[in-house]
Amino acid sequence: MGENIPVVLVADDTVHNLQYLGTVIEECDYEPILANCGLQVLEFVRSVKPDIILLDVIMPDINGYDVCRKLKADPETAEIPVIFITAKKNEEDIVEGFEAGGVDYIAKPFNSKELISRLKTHIELKISRDKLKEYVKKIEKMMNELEHLSRTDYLTGLFNRMSFYDHVNYELKRFKRNQKPFAIVLADIDHFKSINDTYGHDCGDYILKTIAAISKQTMREQDVITRWGGEEFLLMLPETELKGALVVLERLKKNISGFNFVYGIKEQKIQVTLTYGVYFYDGSKTIEEVIRLADRALYKGKAKGKNCIVLHEED
Repeated sequence: MGENIPVVLVADDTVHNLQYLGTVIEECDYEPILANCGLQVLEFVRSVKPDIILLDVIMPDINGYDVCRKLKADPETAEIPVIFITAKKNEEDIVEGFEAGGVDYIAKPFNSKELISRLKTHIELKISRDKLKEYVKKIEKMMNELEHLSRTDYLTGLFNRMSFYDHVNYELKRFKRNQKPFAIVLADIDHFKSINDTYGHDCGDYILKTIAAISKQTMREQDVITRWGGEEFLLMLPETELKGALVVLERLKKNISGFNFVYGIKEQKIQVTLTYGVYFYDGSKTIEEVIRLADRALYKGKAKGKNCIVLHEED
């Protein structure tokens, strides 16, 4: 089959009609595929993928109306336009053809110029519809990509603040139903400014991206990790009490501090640790207050010597 040449599947149980229709179609610079019965149409349509079907109604095995109904019932063939060409030209027959899913109805004997005109019109309509669908798909893809970019940190691929609030709002609704607390954790890379000053900002980016990757691999599927800003990460551990939170955070702390960070041509080894401040949401404070209290616990951890997990305790 020629590239970009419309393919027309023709079905008629009369050899003369098939040959004539094939000639007319070729004169339009379309490619004809010929079938002599309804079963052949249903068989050919899978491999041929025609742009349009010219379909006789009266055939020995399956009549054209039933063939059309089968095509329209199948999502893979439902979009293929069907034009009926038939000697059945009573009003009831025409109505049945359209109700079966046909886009047009041409009575035999037909005028070849009229057939060509209608054929070209429906093929151009189909081509336009196909182009529109492709355009819509591209627009949807672009919109999805823009949506993803708007909710994702460009450097680490983690959620950004907008995404975090979507997740936390869902968790707040779940808390109202089951009253199960969840942990908010603010984590900060220790000595990050010194790393940037010593090895450069590209190294800092490498550290951030690697920590993000380790965190996603380590944390549970239900956990949420967000790049909060600079070298800070905000973690949310849904439906998690103290014991479970400490298990997750100790594992994360161990995996990051034990990772072999190697940077640059000289393969310089860099020791990287984080300090974690933790607060549990119990419904008594706003989420902004909870984040501030987790930040206060983080500050205490930094003062204690860093590379530790600190739970906020009410004063």
